[in-house]
Amino acid sequence: MARLSDASLDSAAPLLEGKKICIIHGFDSHPRKNWFAWLAGKLREEGAIVDIPALPTPSAPKVDEWILAIQEAMRGLGSIDEESYFVAHSLGCIATLRALESMRAQDTSTRIGGILCVAGFYEPLPILPEIDDFTKAPLQAEQIIATARKRAVLAADDDEIVPVKWSENLARAIDAELTKVAKGGHFMDSDGFTKLPIALEILHSLVKKK
Repeated sequence: MARLSDASLDSAAPLLEGKKICIIHGFDSHPRKNWFAWLAGKLREEGAIVDIPALPTPSAPKVDEWILAIQEAMRGLGSIDEESYFVAHSLGCIATLRALESMRAQDTSTRIGGILCVAGFYEPLPILPEIDDFTKAPLQAEQIIATARKRAVLAADDDEIVPVKWSENLARAIDAELTKVAKGGHFMDSDGFTKLPIALEILHSLVKKK
């Protein structure tokens, strides 16, 4: 995927005016880690309303608690509608998808603008059996596709936590646009990612989509 120039980013600024965007962290993480605060700052500069909720007990997460916290965070930004977007990382991806499933079950008219899953998965991770509760139930892919109008997945070939095949499977399951990079690891600060411009680029592309 081609990188956008600074001029392109500047010209895209009106795209995000008034958009409601939740950035969802992953396992054993928090809002100040990795690239989350950087992305939030960029989105706010472009007029978006942004929240990075601190999800409960991130080192021992419980799926029901995370679903509730994610839903509350999005409602805290205003009405949930096609101006609402999620950017989720790692475990935050399947947690957000579960939250969307739950919202759709409560109200079949629920629709959001879209979701970007960074290093996402929906199948059990052999390296982290303690989070299997998040992946135990079958993914309600049709409900997610009906709820999130636009969907994208970002993955790295050298991710040693979520193998790229897991992210490819997620993209296929939810009919998402897949962007792969050769070097990215798990897109964490320990991999050198305190900024993630490609996530901003993909989000711009999602919003532009008709």
